[in-house]
Amino acid sequence: MNVLRNKAEEIVNEVIEEENHDLIGWRDVPVDESMLSDTAKSTMPYIKQVFIKKPESTYSTEKFNQSLYLIRRIIERRISSLQGFKEGPFYFASLSPEIVVYKGMLVPEQMDEFYLDLKDPLANVIWYGSLSL
Repeated sequence: MNVLRNKAEEIVNEVIEEENHDLIGWRDVPVDESMLSDTAKSTMPYIKQVFIKKPESTYSTEKFNQSLYLIRRIIERRISSLQGFKEGPFYFASLSPEIVVYKGMLVPEQMDEFYLDLKDPLANVIWYGSLSL
């Protein structure tokens, strides 16, 4: 899986550059796996955040949002065409410059136990739970 993950990151980096944006960097999202069952741990995805600098030539947030949407769509198409990614082990929860999305098959009470960032008192968190039957 590391080979696929590295290839996906390469594609993300390439597309960001091709679209005339600058990659600030990558961040492993800190999580507490100790609360998960062995089954959940075995299927847990690798969770990273990517940071992209707003170009100096882009003055409006709307234009930046549009460019990030385009970048995301190009990346998703390229990665989905690769061998090994047909089943979709790669996706963006969000590529918004304004909102950070944390997703998981967790009940709301478990979110801040699992995602350590959410324990930060400065985090402005809105909880949203959904149920599919």
